[in-house]
Amino acid sequence: MSIRIVIISDTHNRHSRVTLPKGDILIHCGDATGVGKISEITSFRKWFKAQPFRYKIFTMGNHEVSFEDNFTIAKLMLNLEEGKGEYLLHDESCVVDGIKIHGNCWQPAFNGWAFGKDSEEELAEKYSTIPSDTDVLVTHSPPYGILDQCADGRKVGSFSLLEKIREVKPWLSVFGHIHEGYGTLKLQDLRTTFANAAICDLVYHPGNKPIVYDWESKQVVSSGE
Repeated sequence: MSIRIVIISDTHNRHSRVTLPKGDILIHCGDATGVGKISEITSFRKWFKAQPFRYKIFTMGNHEVSFEDNFTIAKLMLNLEEGKGEYLLHDESCVVDGIKIHGNCWQPAFNGWAFGKDSEEELAEKYSTIPSDTDVLVTHSPPYGILDQCADGRKVGSFSLLEKIREVKPWLSVFGHIHEGYGTLKLQDLRTTFANAAICDLVYHPGNKPIVYDWESKQVVSSGE
């Protein structure tokens, strides 16, 4: 059975302007909101639940401030239902159609926003919980040197995350966070395909297209590049 994974990130309240291709698994890598206000969570929840995918997976971004402040309340508001194939992954895994997907939202500290850690040592501890048999790794922030370059030339990904990916070797590593890093990459020495699926560009225009990955061929089949 062919399985299509559709990947998006950084929609920043502009989800209604995103046209999604058909697929089986929808993954949102965080920053669905502006600051995680109740009205923003409610709007995203309604849209996300209405999308016609068998499985829908979400992890949080640095703009989901209210999720870090009170995760229990925010999770209740988002109300994703695993019985309906909807998953909020916060240092957690799920298995869908035999594919193990793990979500981890921790990232290098970024301008005081949510889920940031000040040191690579702290990040390494957070990433140590990523299971060794992960097939698809969902983070908000990229690994260092992988689609993580800001407009000013800084590379802001995590060294610890890159080391963990080299250890685990997931088939697919998906993230967003750095809007200007949108795109895909495959390194010769790794089987992992990397995808920065940020929908919004640097000025928050939702012009980037969802990235589509074919699980059987282990290849990206559609993106806006």
